[in-house]
Amino acid sequence: MLFYFLITSATVRGLKLQELPGLEALQVPGTKDGQTIVVCEGDNGVAYAWNRQNQTWDKIGEVIDGPDDGNGMKRPVLDGVQYDYGQPFDF
Repeated sequence: MLFYFLITSATVRGLKLQELPGLEALQVPGTKDGQTIVVCEGDNGVAYAWNRQNQTWDKIGEVIDGPDDGNGMKRPVLDGVQYDYGQPFDF
């Protein structure tokens, strides 16, 4: 049961993986140059952009979780400025 829960609750940048379209969505042409779509490839969300000149979807890359994507991690704040990553250390 735990394994099933982990799969069904997987998210990428706030998107649920099981709700993303599959690779078959890339068979439908885009409507404008630069249009983006995120599809599910295996256990990953992958972003594609429509290339109007070539009439193809160009792979942009894998969408990864950020620090504020509901994974329990908070972005560190120092002196009121929020950072993507922080490493504590002693002087």
